[in-house]
Amino acid sequence: MQRRLRLKVILSEIRIDVSIRFPNERDYSGRIVGTSSINPDFNLIRRQTQSTAPPQR
Repeated sequence: MQRRLRLKVILSEIRIDVSIRFPNERDYSGRIVGTSSINPDFNLIRRQTQSTAPPQR
């Protein structure tokens, strides 16, 4: 069964991570705790969603 759900996807760049990581590196050199983050390839996402999205009415 197909449903026509209105899906909203929000993508953002990870800039807040930098404001947390720099003081952590300064205060606790060599003991970085947490995960590494990268920004998504927005151009790739745009190309893929445009090619698979159904036509707009």
